Amino acid sequence: MDDELSHYSNGTFDIEYLFPWGWNELQGIASRTNFDLKSHQDSSGQNMQYTDPKTGQRYIPYVIEPSWGLTRAAFVAMLDAYEEETYTAKNGEQESRVVLKFNKNVAPIKFAILPLIEKNEEMVKIAQDLYSKLAEQYQCEYDA
Repeated sequence: MDDELSHYSNGTFDIEYLFPWGWNELQGIASRTNFDLKSHQDSSGQNMQYTDPKTGQRYIPYVIEPSWGLTRAAFVAMLDAYEEETYTAKNGEQESRVVLKFNKNVAPIKFAILPLIEKNEEMVKIAQDLYSKLAEQYQCEYDA
């Protein structure tokens, strides 16, 4: 709403996430207009205008400010992965444990090729070929 905008902004919106305690801001994105560059130009005397190469029009560009944090993103990934599960222990009792089941898209390494029989040249060749094919499209690791 207009009454919620900062004095320099002509538009702001939030990306929200449903946390366990309710909806809350995950990221904010604000159009800061040309406030920052104009203020810098006014105080420094440095010309901050841009000239459009096609039209020749001169103007001070608008600035878009995204506020996104790695800490918040990691926290949300952990919240999404958090699960409490019940299992039957060796003594036959029902117990619970906390596990993290991360979405596969979070993993930086998508495939690990681990040939377990280093002496078997055929197996190593198959593993190397598989690694070569997968590594063309995915982040992979190879460890003999």
